[in-house]
Amino acid sequence: MESTSGIRVSICTQVLNQSAMLKKMIASVVAQTFPDWELLIVDDGSTEDIKAVIASFDDKRIRYWRFDENKGIPHGLNFAMKVAIGEFIGMLAADEVIHHEKLEVQIAYMEAHPGVACVWGLPWQGPMGLRPEWEQYALGAHNRSRQAWLRTLLNLENVPIGAASFLMRREVMKSLGYMDPELTMFSDHELYCRFFSAGHVGKLLPYRWAIET
Repeated sequence: MESTSGIRVSICTQVLNQSAMLKKMIASVVAQTFPDWELLIVDDGSTEDIKAVIASFDDKRIRYWRFDENKGIPHGLNFAMKVAIGEFIGMLAADEVIHHEKLEVQIAYMEAHPGVACVWGLPWQGPMGLRPEWEQYALGAHNRSRQAWLRTLLNLENVPIGAASFLMRREVMKSLGYMDPELTMFSDHELYCRFFSAGHVGKLLPYRWAIET
C-alpha cells in the first residue's frame, strides 16, 4: 500500500546521546537525491540535547519523539516503525551515514522487482557506492536461496549483510511483527531469520550504501 502523503520511505532511528554523530547521520539523509522520505528519530532517554540537533536542520521531514527513560534499541525502532507512513522502511543508527544515492537506487530496484521484499548492500567499511562484482563475491556477499540464507544466519557464517543499508516494504515489516523487544543483541539478525523463514525474497545488491562514522 503506497502512502498518499508523498512520503515513500520512512527511515527509523533510535538514539541515546551521540549528538555529533547524529548530526552527520541526519546530514546524509537530507543529502539524498530521492526526496520523498521521512526520518523518524526516537530519543531514548538522552542527557544531550537531541532536539536541538534536529532543529538545526529545519526540515519538516524529520519527526521527533522522546522517551524519558532508556528502553533499548528495539523499543525505539518499533515505536518509529509503527508510526511510519512510508511504503518502505529503513533503519539507521546515529553512528551510521548513507550514500547520497541510496534511496534513489533502492527504490528504482524495488519498483522494477515487485517480488523482492527487502534489499541490503555490502557490509563493512570501504568506498561507498556501486562496487565491482569481484568485491561482492570476495566478501561472500552473493545472493542465495532462502534456505541457504537461513543456514548462514543461524550458523553465524560471517553474515555478509550491511544492516544499515536495509530497505524493506513496510507491509512486510508489519506482517513480521517488527523487532523482538526482548533482545538487546542481534535483534536485526533475528528479524532477518523470521523474514526468510516466512518465505520472503531478499536481495543483496553490489553497493556499499552505508558505513559507520
